[in-house]
Amino acid sequence: MNGVYQLSAGKELVSCKYDNALDLSEGLALVQLNNKYGIIDKNGKEICPCKYDYVWDFEEGLARVQLNGKYGFIDITCKEVIPCKYDTASYFSEGLAAVHLNDKWGFINKSGIEVIPCKYGAICGFYNGVALVKLNEKYGIIDKNGKEICPYKYDYALGFSEGLALVRLNEKWGLINYQGSEVVPLIFNNIWRFRAATIVKLGNKYGLVNNNGEYILPCEYDEINMFHERIIAEKSDTKYEFNLSGELIKILNDTDLSIFSFFNCEV
Repeated sequence: MNGVYQLSAGKELVSCKYDNALDLSEGLALVQLNNKYGIIDKNGKEICPCKYDYVWDFEEGLARVQLNGKYGFIDITCKEVIPCKYDTASYFSEGLAAVHLNDKWGFINKSGIEVIPCKYGAICGFYNGVALVKLNEKYGIIDKNGKEICPYKYDYALGFSEGLALVRLNEKWGLINYQGSEVVPLIFNNIWRFRAATIVKLGNKYGLVNNNGEYILPCEYDEINMFHERIIAEKSDTKYEFNLSGELIKILNDTDLSIFSFFNCEV
């Protein structure tokens, strides 16, 4: 059994009756007893009994909890402000949490009101006030009121990163922004998103575009790899190093390549 002690005084703060104890935010700790979880304060007082399947950390003032396989939320006093009735639930982000009920997704606010009904086949969390959602097998964008920002027309979509989201339509890939505008046109056979740039494949050749949809490198290379902000591109068995502006730094020799190969293994 684990106890928690105040080292300077040797005083036991948390009873040794618990099987485990983990730090939470807000000056609280998660405790486990007989495979159930509860919460204690910094003085060891149990403010939430060990009854939950699990308790996650607090985000935006609420913590996600699981009880008998269902998800809900508690506040900092451990009051269950949103009942454990959902099949799955996400953290709160921008004041809303994604919830899954009867095989459909929607969003609730911190009062537990379903501000966007559970009718979607898939969703991504809100970023900058918008979310990607799937309805009738097609993806589009909605705002926090459930208003359609971008029509449900894409076959697949992946969540926003640096203001852009990957989308696919008729086996072609591109990137859209928060407003649903196609920043990178859907003409590519494949696409790999990084923080500062995106590798694109057109036919059997590779190129690189920036977050404004402008070409850093044209689609004329046999292979492109990114190592943070360094770009390695190969054409006709010669490898080149570029910066993010597309400026040639140097043609790489065997020693350079061995360093990059080692670095890639470490990441």
